[in-house]
Amino acid sequence: MSLIEYTNSYDLVYNRFDFLEKNHRIAIGYAIMPNHVHTPIDFAGTDKKCREQ
Repeated sequence: MSLIEYTNSYDLVYNRFDFLEKNHRIAIGYAIMPNHVHTPIDFAGTDKKCREQ
């Protein structure tokens, strides 16, 4: 059984997306993996910058 399924964390993930939206951030997409989540987040209109590689 996957960690997200075992801990029943699907609602937690989707609630976090709601939190981001309320704070004017956009989850551009997402992938819920068996034990973690990938989510690129748009910080447009803020002074946040991407890390330089």
